[in-house]
Amino acid sequence: MSLIFGHHSVLAQLQQEPQRVRVLYLQKGRPDGRNADILALASSHGVRVDRVERRWLDSRVQGSHQGVAADCHALALATEAELEARWAEFGPAPLVLVLDGIMDPRNLGACLRTASAAG
Repeated sequence: MSLIFGHHSVLAQLQQEPQRVRVLYLQKGRPDGRNADILALASSHGVRVDRVERRWLDSRVQGSHQGVAADCHALALATEAELEARWAEFGPAPLVLVLDGIMDPRNLGACLRTASAAG
């Protein structure tokens, strides 16, 4: 099982690549209006939705799941040559950000914001 979790992560996955989502898990009885848009998007793409207990999510997610998780198909790894072949899609001189060992999501966010500011 390849789980992504949290409102923003699951919403972004459903907006960008809904075909990767196998099952959407929503916490039973959670009165969270933010997850209504996730549910609507999942339904519009024919994604199966399972309502689960909070302890079920807690036992499978290492972090704050916010009452939502999605089981996704794994990403296929690409070779360096395949990446280079696609660079033309991103313009004549794409910015490539290579990160390793990022443990703190705030550090990753700072790297992504800096890359975005650099164009």
